[in-house]
Amino acid sequence: MTKQKNQKKRGKKAENRPKPFSVFCNKYWPYFAVGLITAISGVLRFYGLRDHLHFDLDEATHIRTIVDIYEKKTMVLRGPSASAGTDLYHGAYYYYIYLIPTLFAKGNPMGPAIFTAILSLMSVPILFGALTKRYSMSLALIATSLYALSSSAIAYSRWAWNPNLIPFFFILAIFSLERLTRGKQWWLIGFAFSLSSISQLHIGAAFYIIIFFLMVPLLLGFTRKIWIWLFSFVGLVLPWLTTIIFEAKNHFSIITNFSNMLSKSGSQIPFWAHISRAWNYYVDMFGTILHLPPIIFVVSLLCLLGSVVFKIQWRSRESRLLPIFIALSLIFSFCSSAWYSGLFFTHYAEELFVIMPIITALFLKIFFEKKELTFAGIVVLAICLFNNWNAYKKEVVYGKMSYGTQKKICKIIKDKDLSNVEIWINGKANPAYIRYTCEKVYAVRFGNANNFTVETDFNQRFSYAISTK
Repeated sequence: MTKQKNQKKRGKKAENRPKPFSVFCNKYWPYFAVGLITAISGVLRFYGLRDHLHFDLDEATHIRTIVDIYEKKTMVLRGPSASAGTDLYHGAYYYYIYLIPTLFAKGNPMGPAIFTAILSLMSVPILFGALTKRYSMSLALIATSLYALSSSAIAYSRWAWNPNLIPFFFILAIFSLERLTRGKQWWLIGFAFSLSSISQLHIGAAFYIIIFFLMVPLLLGFTRKIWIWLFSFVGLVLPWLTTIIFEAKNHFSIITNFSNMLSKSGSQIPFWAHISRAWNYYVDMFGTILHLPPIIFVVSLLCLLGSVVFKIQWRSRESRLLPIFIALSLIFSFCSSAWYSGLFFTHYAEELFVIMPIITALFLKIFFEKKELTFAGIVVLAICLFNNWNAYKKEVVYGKMSYGTQKKICKIIKDKDLSNVEIWINGKANPAYIRYTCEKVYAVRFGNANNFTVETDFNQRFSYAISTK
């Protein structure tokens, strides 16, 4: 009897024991989910890119500079001109990042655009990997999904432009911090290099490396090896090398002009107006990125800052590192937004493409746990996707066929065997973008012998006329 009872007990235990397939699904479903999210975001980043590629004055000027670095064997020391004021420039580091993909594509604008989209796509699983080690898989999946499927993050990842690599380097900084907390001390170099790279990609982030120095007391708790700190200093200096040389040769003109811009901007409006402007920009960016109600942003921000200040849920040094970095990044972006002169655009602070999804996921974490957190994340993501749908249609599905139209115009000129051509597009003679496309991709020679006039909305239709001078 005892033997039979034991056999029955073992039988019941075997029945209650989870099946291998269910164990596998419970353990690895987030990885399948993030794989699916990455695949969908990849489709959205590459869909119609060949025709919908944004290629205008800035992009044509920049890619011409990049090509000249190789063809003319010149070293460019200053980057593109900034819209903040005269004699202000972004870092030249941007040109050298895109040098290899531009040369690999033989000067075709598609090359650097695809490179930008690839780095953006790579950042999706990197962000998930960093957050899932520090927090739960559910939280990591929510934040990653909100970032990967944001219409703004997708739109700005579809062409080569200096601020469009900021989200990638910001996520690389987050990943470096996570590795550092796991005892991988050499990742301090990656963190320093990432922050320095961000500071070179837009004038609004020029002093972003200050965050590194503010975090030094915390970072010293993870490594005190002198060689690692020396290499980290090299990582800070390397992206700035060309700018440092330029400033030394030109009596620190960029620093002087930057200081003048800030002083003028500060004297024009009172302090409270600066704060109000930055706050309004933050609320607008939250809506632009996630298309969620502003109240979620307000509560998310309070939850994040409260958790950092009072150390709620973050009692260990390892757990505090990432929230403090995000909080410092938010404060820096807020201050730069408050004192940045002129109008505000989405690209002025693209690090918010990553920060806003993370603080939204942390907000949900405060109120929900385990399965409830997953369900809440699905609901928020569904609302986000529903509200993003019009933006998807506008930017991705029915986006302007700018580069496709440019290629059609150049092909007509090439097929008609016109030479020494002068092109007028919407009343402008020989715009930089059409000139570059025709010369570099279709070998059309420019001059003023033939007048090729084009009217276009850079969508599906355009009309043209040819006249001979």
